[in-house]
Amino acid sequence: MAYLSPSPSNSISYNDNSDLDSIRAIVVSINDYILGVISDPEAWISLKQQCIAMLSIEEENTLFEFSSEHSALSNLYWGIESIEASIQPESSEEKKMSRLRNSERMLQMPALLDEQGTTTSGVPNTILVAFSYFYLSIVSYLQGDSFQTTLHFLQSVLVSPEIATTDIAPELCESIFFTRGVSKSDEEIRDVARKYKYRATYYQVMSYGEIHQPPSDSTEKPLRRRPKINKLSETGEFKNLHG
Repeated sequence: MAYLSPSPSNSISYNDNSDLDSIRAIVVSINDYILGVISDPEAWISLKQQCIAMLSIEEENTLFEFSSEHSALSNLYWGIESIEASIQPESSEEKKMSRLRNSERMLQMPALLDEQGTTTSGVPNTILVAFSYFYLSIVSYLQGDSFQTTLHFLQSVLVSPEIATTDIAPELCESIFFTRGVSKSDEEIRDVARKYKYRATYYQVMSYGEIHQPPSDSTEKPLRRRPKINKLSETGEFKNLHG
């Protein structure tokens, strides 16, 4: 799967349409990656097994008790399982949405853990939180929310650049966080991800306001889901936010 490379420009302006194009390109690339994962059974299973291995879970012994000691691992594992059930061809739309809501609730629990230098059931919280946000990005994608998909993915990177760039999405991260031939530290990657997330949040709010204007005779604001962005910018390039 091909991803776009950042352009050499450093200029950032919220009034600049090219900045919006750049954010859209990032949103599209992240959403394309998620689509690739859920559309390819081999990729899905490989990533899931990698996550399970990092959590030190014996897959044949997955009936965790939801105790205070293991609830974070349980919620992450069964949250992933619920996503997997929702994308099966035989799953009806009603069951799919129900399973996604269930998965979202379960994944939010480990996502809220303090990831700084702490562990849960012997597993570093950075692993739990990073994977939780990544799988939340998949939930958001399946719910049709491309901006929230992007924000969850970027939060996963902020939690652990190492896990994101090595275990979750190395090719995607290479294309959106690195300039060819230039290495970056984890903190530098976080800085780029933070800028992307800040700008994506800004445009999420702006696009939500444009799309959700209530009728002139209405006193309530309709809460409809944002449409998924499905095309790249005309330039087909990212704005370089690495500076």
